[in-house]
Amino acid sequence: MGVSTLAAAVTASFYAWEIRGRGWSLADYPVSLEPPHRPFFLLPGLGYDQAPVDDGKRPTLLSTLAEGAARLFHRQEASASATEPFEEETAYPGASQIPLATLEIRAQPDFQAKLEEQLRLIAALSVASRPVSFELIGHAGAVTLQVVCAEEDLAHVEESIVGYVPEVTVLRGTDRLQESWEFGAPQLIVDFGLAQEFFLPLTVPRALDPDPYIPIAHALARTGRGETVCLQILFEHVRNPWGRTIHAALVGPDGTDLIADAPDFPSLAREKTKTPFLAVVVRLATLARTDERARELAWSCVGFFQQFTRADGNEFIPLDNDGYSVPLHEEALVERTSYRTGMLLSAAELANLVHIPDASLRHAALKREHIATSAAPSEAKGHTIILGTNEHRGVVEQVTISEEARLEHMHVIGASGTGKSTFLLNLICQDIYLGHGIGVLDPHGDLVDEILARIPKERNGDVIVFDPSDEEWPVGFNVLAAGSDIEKNLLAADLVGIVERLSTSWGDTMTTVLGNAVAAFLEHPEGGTLLDLRRFLIDERFRSAFLTGVNDDAIRFFWEHEYALIGTRSVGPILTRLDTFLRSRTIRNIVSQKNARLNFAATLAEGKIFLAKLSQGLIGEANAALLGSLLVTKFHQLALARQQSPKSARRPFYLYLDEFQHFVTPSMASLLTEGRKYGIGLVLAHQSLAQLDLSPRVESAMLSAYARVAFRTSDSDARKLADGFASFDASTLQRLRRGQALVRFGSAASDCNLSTALPEAVDENTADRRRTDVIAHSRQRYATPRAEIQVATTIALPEQSIEVVARPREKPAPVQPEPAPIQLEVPPVEHPMTSHEVQRTPAPRKTTPAAPTPQRAGNTTELGRGGQQHKYIQHLIKRLAEERGLRAIIEEATIDGRSVDVVLRSDTTAIACEVSVTTDVEHELQNIRKCVDLGFSRILFVSPDKRRREKLAAGVQGIGSIPIDAIAPEEIVAVLDDLQTGASPAESTVRGYKVKVKRQTLAYADVAQRRSVLAQVIARSLAQR
Repeated sequence: MGVSTLAAAVTASFYAWEIRGRGWSLADYPVSLEPPHRPFFLLPGLGYDQAPVDDGKRPTLLSTLAEGAARLFHRQEASASATEPFEEETAYPGASQIPLATLEIRAQPDFQAKLEEQLRLIAALSVASRPVSFELIGHAGAVTLQVVCAEEDLAHVEESIVGYVPEVTVLRGTDRLQESWEFGAPQLIVDFGLAQEFFLPLTVPRALDPDPYIPIAHALARTGRGETVCLQILFEHVRNPWGRTIHAALVGPDGTDLIADAPDFPSLAREKTKTPFLAVVVRLATLARTDERARELAWSCVGFFQQFTRADGNEFIPLDNDGYSVPLHEEALVERTSYRTGMLLSAAELANLVHIPDASLRHAALKREHIATSAAPSEAKGHTIILGTNEHRGVVEQVTISEEARLEHMHVIGASGTGKSTFLLNLICQDIYLGHGIGVLDPHGDLVDEILARIPKERNGDVIVFDPSDEEWPVGFNVLAAGSDIEKNLLAADLVGIVERLSTSWGDTMTTVLGNAVAAFLEHPEGGTLLDLRRFLIDERFRSAFLTGVNDDAIRFFWEHEYALIGTRSVGPILTRLDTFLRSRTIRNIVSQKNARLNFAATLAEGKIFLAKLSQGLIGEANAALLGSLLVTKFHQLALARQQSPKSARRPFYLYLDEFQHFVTPSMASLLTEGRKYGIGLVLAHQSLAQLDLSPRVESAMLSAYARVAFRTSDSDARKLADGFASFDASTLQRLRRGQALVRFGSAASDCNLSTALPEAVDENTADRRRTDVIAHSRQRYATPRAEIQVATTIALPEQSIEVVARPREKPAPVQPEPAPIQLEVPPVEHPMTSHEVQRTPAPRKTTPAAPTPQRAGNTTELGRGGQQHKYIQHLIKRLAEERGLRAIIEEATIDGRSVDVVLRSDTTAIACEVSVTTDVEHELQNIRKCVDLGFSRILFVSPDKRRREKLAAGVQGIGSIPIDAIAPEEIVAVLDDLQTGASPAESTVRGYKVKVKRQTLAYADVAQRRSVLAQVIARSLAQR
């Protein structure tokens, strides 16, 4: 046989063996991806005749193969017969119609795809019992990465991905390709194979940055509605020694190259065989509305395959679909099978096609996991209060927190607009619906408004709205009220520390002065308010009189001896701070109520809902901070007071402090460390760590809160907070979206990701109605009308005339004739000693039985009912009566559940006053009969309407035997003065002090003139209302 004949036979045999590794072979049944394996040999049945050497002849691939074969199989006598070329074996059948499972893979935007990790992942996935399909799918502009495998391999595949690439999120989900593919629609499915000898390598990446997926991701993102493009890579490991077979085909037993005219083949083959071989089917499928559009989408993906071409090696080429029907191709596509054997690629080559997308692929269409995820720890499951939901690897479950954990406090941090307020609102609403007691301090007011819109009707009566901007109905808060010695010490220290924190100038002397001033009020049996504290610091006569009641000798010694040595200069910054606070009429009306209607102790004990709307824009940032800090101190006092109660009686109470940096108190560290045993849990929320100017002790206690919820933060905060989470780093904290957070329970290892839910939507009309109802109910029970507060604060000022007390806002019209102003010596209600000479020793309490009084029930209320004119007359009667030594109570409740407008009492008499402005006479007659039945000694019917007075006077004929007088408001002074007829005692007791009262006897003309002036003032005031 000649060389040319031998060469042709050997070449045909070589390529019949080699071509099976290119992925071209097509069968009429689903096949295994690995092509049939058989070692290559060079036709051992052929003889060889030695030919003369031709130095001018250039060897070719064919001639080299023939000469190699002749040398290898040379015999002394050549056979005249030839053996048939290399016999092809049939492909191994593959499995079809097996149950499949789908995993969606989402990498984080900053994921760095490392080639070594991807090679290990490929090796792990390739040993599954069935081929694994790695797919990039573009549908309607979105790009999804998914892995499809046999259902029996699901656990192995999932664990391999999570194990080798723990940064990615793996979701068990639906098959996007099967979901979007429409059989019979215009489509194009193309398989790819190798263009050259399969042992020649493709371009192998040294790194995955830039990501090879970049060109095809852009093409997949171009899909429109109803269009689908899928890059599908099916692969499995090979079971036969293809590497050794290649080596034997290219290198003879003696180590010489068998292909002399392709000397680079052995080295290129060795390069390819450095990493294990895998059998691979690469398929591109497009689906569109028209065939032309399907071809256009396919053509846009060509650039992806061209980047792997190697000039001295191999390249991908599309394979002809002759013999591969469309229905079979579609079936193979969706069922992840193949009618073609796969091409043989090394793991390094396959890494071009199979890897997790690198951060360099920045296309927004690719679905990524913006944050890392971690499963919720066991301690965050099965409790009543829900923080949010945790999603990890496709599993969604609720994240909850126990009551015990909440009492160890919660720290919430996150930039503005990240979802903190929504998170707090959800927690607060759950507490309200579950009947828990809560307190909320809101420096903006929006959170309180949202809460009020969601108060269930059955809890309306539990709500206390503390809104300093509500000028007409201030809720009283006496800052200087304290119970036990522990509470007093806490208040004294905190108040001084709070004023110091909010002052621009401070020193040790000021701390001493303010501390002793506060202590004086706390050690006085009658106490006082911040208004009294300011007066105590500037009015020496008042201070001297007040000190007589202080029970602590050390405090009295300081003020009587040491203070004179310090001097008054130290008082300046204190007064400046107090003046800034008290200058606002709104704040003054709140803190001047010595005996406020709000019982803070009952707030905790009865599980009330205390909502403090400390709007900085309405009352000023400094005032909001001071009020909020004082409220925190008050709650701390109440916590300490629980020491006297058994643990079982300490009802849990949760205090929410939004932007809590405004409300930090010197004792907050103690509240954080000891609050749990008193049944008080704090929720501290703020925007950044830079806002906090905390003592190391407070900061340590805050950062050691059992639960920490971190929303998106700044770079610096993320770096600091990342150490508190085991499963997340600083970049995760910075990538959180609105409503996403990381939460830690106790230790760093017990952390997870969290998504908060939007609160229940409430339409604006319903929200406004609920707010109005709740606020009205709160005003009725806990607030005091401004008119009453103004009367009380006005008459507490020294040297004040009655005319000024009653003066309306507008300038009154002059009254002719205008008498000269008459200054009356009005003893202040809050501090009677200012207009009396006070002895140094308190008087003993009287034990003489009081005069018989009509029956009354329960607590009284000083709110007053009816319109403004009705309330004005009530407060006028009360003030004028108290000026004359009578005790006056507005709206005193009776035993039958009703009330009397005003009740006046002395040691010898009890007078009922009924006020009528708009009510009819029949109604008032019923009120008169009620007062007669209750046993009052006298009844006054006060009405500005003359006809109403005349009708009532006619109607009361025959009702009882006690005096019943129908009078005008202007006549109140005369009636009360008539009650005082007779000599006044030279000495009396006022609020526990013996006082000597100096009264001037006035002529009848002087008395008449004074009554005339007062009557004019009252008439003008009524006309203004």
